[in-house]
Amino acid sequence: MTIIWYIIAGFIFLYLIWDSYKEGGTKEAVKFSIIFASCFFFIRYFLIQPFLVEGPSMEPNFHTGNYLLVDKFTYKFLKKPARGEVIVFDIPDKENQFHVCLLQLGGSCYFETNRYLIKRIIGLPNEKVIVKDGVVSIFNDENPNGLILDDKEIEFKSTMSDERKLGADEYYVMGDNRANSSDSRYFGALPYSKIVGRPILRLTPLSDIGIFPGHL
Repeated sequence: MTIIWYIIAGFIFLYLIWDSYKEGGTKEAVKFSIIFASCFFFIRYFLIQPFLVEGPSMEPNFHTGNYLLVDKFTYKFLKKPARGEVIVFDIPDKENQFHVCLLQLGGSCYFETNRYLIKRIIGLPNEKVIVKDGVVSIFNDENPNGLILDDKEIEFKSTMSDERKLGADEYYVMGDNRANSSDSRYFGALPYSKIVGRPILRLTPLSDIGIFPGHL
């Protein structure tokens, strides 16, 4: 799906370049190319990033084939991620099952996949998270005896247990489909530096278009 959007953008770009050339010649075409490429680069790498959901880990709120636009700006400049928000992030451990090296020479990888995941934030920096018998408890300064999260919107429970003490810039994330999700229970705490952003728009399927998808 991402490739299709790039192809469409490429055709639009070529058409606009040709139109600029017809109107003002080579000079105008080159000027437009520079402006268009600069705007595309800025938006793609600093503001918005496309993301295609794969797998059942976020069901029933996200499904395979959901095409999302991810806001990369908010967490970098306006606010920190909050509990309950859905985020897209780079895998924290490149030795895990999601990482694939496409070109390896000797002991070095020269071309690797950039695989992103989508999960929900459960634990915040400096908190302690305990997962036991399908119940998630949060321990922090406001709740020294533990706060049990209300997971009534989570349809798929899991009996897997885990306990983590988060650092100053670490988050605990879990999939909504707890019984079928590789998340912080497996790869540990998620560093803030690995967070890409939050999905702000779901484009596919057409019957499920909406803003801030996954908000509970």
